[in-house]
Amino acid sequence: MTAQKDPDLFHDPLLGFGVRKPADWSFMPPAWSPVQRWKHATEDPQDWIHLANQPFCCAMKHHDSDAHAYPTLQVTARPGRIGPGDVQRFLEAQMLNLRTQFPDIRFLTHTSDAVLAGHPANRIEATFWLNARHAMFGVRTRSYAVFTPRYVFTIGLSGSDDPVFYTPDDFDRIETSVRIEP
Repeated sequence: MTAQKDPDLFHDPLLGFGVRKPADWSFMPPAWSPVQRWKHATEDPQDWIHLANQPFCCAMKHHDSDAHAYPTLQVTARPGRIGPGDVQRFLEAQMLNLRTQFPDIRFLTHTSDAVLAGHPANRIEATFWLNARHAMFGVRTRSYAVFTPRYVFTIGLSGSDDPVFYTPDDFDRIETSVRIEP
């Protein structure tokens, strides 16, 4: 992440990725960034690949209820390309992975025909129950797998399924703010 004057903007020039968070959200500390850890290490640049399942960008919106999930943004990247014929298979694998993690998941929408930041993408919207902090939380999630010439980005937006705490307008603003260099 580069030093910047705009506290709501995240930009990583190495990955060519940028996103803007709503003003009442907070970016997680840089220690959560595998890419930052790699940049300051003596490892070979491609060694960060083993961190591809960890988010390099995280943001969260706090609220006053411990009984509801906080809205969150998490972005991961892994090097490689997916051919046009593999996009649907990738979507099926994503859905299978989610079913494995959350057996009660209910898919609201799913498509391999989405576009995000000018790139082809898979988009999934779903609800499920999450057992965390010794409580059950109803979660609503939007997930994108964005296919670029160099990387596959996974962008997850999750929060409470309770309409009082669900933030679709925030999610919409975050989605439209995503910039990925060609």
